[in-house]
Amino acid sequence: MKAKSLNRKKGETGEKLAKEFLEKLGYKIIAANFRKKCGEIDIIADKSQNNIYFIEVKSRFQNNFGMPLEAVNGKKMDKIAKVSELFLLEYPETPKSINYAIISIEYLSNSSIKLIFFENGFD
Repeated sequence: MKAKSLNRKKGETGEKLAKEFLEKLGYKIIAANFRKKCGEIDIIADKSQNNIYFIEVKSRFQNNFGMPLEAVNGKKMDKIAKVSELFLLEYPETPKSINYAIISIEYLSNSSIKLIFFENGFD
């Protein structure tokens, strides 16, 4: 399997875990992999009728390229903010309280995962 395909599969697995985690916390998934030319948002979720969350999911099987959270830099946050604006323009009926979050997933050597939810991820 090519490295790009393997990375995509790992990313999909991480996003699936993130969605399950969010649903257990009472979030309603509105959209996943919302794409525009300028970027993508992994998960868009609603916590209550007044709060919408734009969530970036970062997964790492090895930390050769740093921790998952370290991959969400200023450039990535700017892209997510831009795509979130486009989402809100496309779906004006969505809640207006906007929040950004990050879910960091590390796959540990003992076949377990470490998931950290940064609910106010861009602060």
